[in-house]
Amino acid sequence: MFVKLTTLVSLLLFIGTTPAQHDDFDDVLGENAVCEPVPVEKCRLILQYNETTFPNMLNHRRAQDARNDFLTIESLLRSDCSYVLAFFVCAMYAPFCDADSRRRLPPCRELCEASRRGCESRLRENQWPFDCNELPPYGTEKLCVGSNDTKAIADSLKPLSLKLFPPNPNDLSRPQNIEKGSDDTLGNPSTTNDECPEPLKVVSNDNESLTEYKFAGLDGCGVPCPPLPNTLPDDWFFDRTQRDTFAPNWIFTWSVVCAIATFATMLTFLIDRQRFGYPERPIIFLAFCYFLVSVIYIAGYGGLAKGSHHNVACNGHVGFLHQRMIAESVGCAIQFLVLYFFTIASALWWVILTLTWFLAAGLAWGTEAIDRLSQYFHLCAWTVPAILTIVVLALRKVDGDYLSGVCFVGVHDLLSHNVFVVAPLLACLLLGTFFLFAGFYSMFRIRSKVNSVNLGIATKEKARLEKFMARIGIFSVMYTIPAAIVIACLIYESTNRSAWELTQVACARGGRLAAECKHGARPNFAVFMEIGRAV
Repeated sequence: MFVKLTTLVSLLLFIGTTPAQHDDFDDVLGENAVCEPVPVEKCRLILQYNETTFPNMLNHRRAQDARNDFLTIESLLRSDCSYVLAFFVCAMYAPFCDADSRRRLPPCRELCEASRRGCESRLRENQWPFDCNELPPYGTEKLCVGSNDTKAIADSLKPLSLKLFPPNPNDLSRPQNIEKGSDDTLGNPSTTNDECPEPLKVVSNDNESLTEYKFAGLDGCGVPCPPLPNTLPDDWFFDRTQRDTFAPNWIFTWSVVCAIATFATMLTFLIDRQRFGYPERPIIFLAFCYFLVSVIYIAGYGGLAKGSHHNVACNGHVGFLHQRMIAESVGCAIQFLVLYFFTIASALWWVILTLTWFLAAGLAWGTEAIDRLSQYFHLCAWTVPAILTIVVLALRKVDGDYLSGVCFVGVHDLLSHNVFVVAPLLACLLLGTFFLFAGFYSMFRIRSKVNSVNLGIATKEKARLEKFMARIGIFSVMYTIPAAIVIACLIYESTNRSAWELTQVACARGGRLAAECKHGARPNFAVFMEIGRAV
């Protein structure tokens, strides 16, 4: 038996030398990819090599995902329909990793086709869950594990396959969760409603549950890093195209627009500082805050584009988005610090802008009088965000966001979302709007007096006053409306997030055909994209 398997391994690791080319598969390992042990014990015996790499051929990014998903396909392996099937499936879950050449070798196309010929007719609706055309054929420049002599492979593997996967002809149902988002996906029915579904379960490298993670009230549950594993439905939370393509590009586009506009405003101030006295001066600090906010979102997009190893919102050690601060979250903490600090500071500078506008328009304060209070404005605008930021970091409430790739507070913790995001932004908007309307009321009173014939005010002075009112009015509308939209969307999220999470847990546990998944509450994608545009 040992001699046969040794001969088989030599055959399977054949390197072709013919000039034919197959361009559908990229076998070069990623920058941060490493070779690691084959996670499925039975596959180690079948494959006779010990190292693989992730993501594998089924886009599992972690050994845990591969182990869990492999359990769902064992019924097919026990169907006794093909003796090359076990080797082919194991090579899909654990492709050979060559550390020297930094390549991963997929199974050859001939293995896939031989397995399909033997087993496709015995599957539900004759639907083969693997695309053989995505695999390189034997003997091409694209290396693969296998041979075109599938009969020899079957003869060598038959005794071991029968031993590891005893035939069970009564269980020939289609393997679950192989075809991502398929209507047959049934998830993991073995979990109860009080347990975290396997696709969402967060475990350490020692296979211990990380209870500091929580999702939908379930300890040890989290949100996987993008892209989602095959074990979750394709439309988890949002459609895959919306979630993984449109949303990041949408946020990135508006972040670039914001960065350009705010940088132009700051550049104008640096060229002519005397042009921006009070009450207009807070606009510069407001632009500075939003410039840094947009830079963080642009950086988040860069991390998403490069993969989970570069995504600071992702804990690469466990393959899930960050919840609570841990030692490996330094990059996430720095990103959060800048993003949250300047988000709150921008809201306070908006309040200061409207306050100075009220002092100038309503109480007739001059620029010099308002300027004397500037130190108190700065003290308030920078101290309050600093205190809130320190509190959040001390409580370790920083989370990673799937859509934007940034770290913020309250992404997964609803209480933190309400206390540290919704409450301060709403308070600033209401206070600023109060000062804004108070200032407009005073300005309209002054305007009515200016138009009085008895005052004898020159036409030039009236035009100057009306131009000043128009400038402040336009800017206030440009800020107030988007800010109000953001807060309305945040409140919408606050009131519905718990129901959304319960729906997604049902989808992860029972598949997209589960009643709770099909008819459960789901977020409106347009609302979330409006948050990105408004910010």
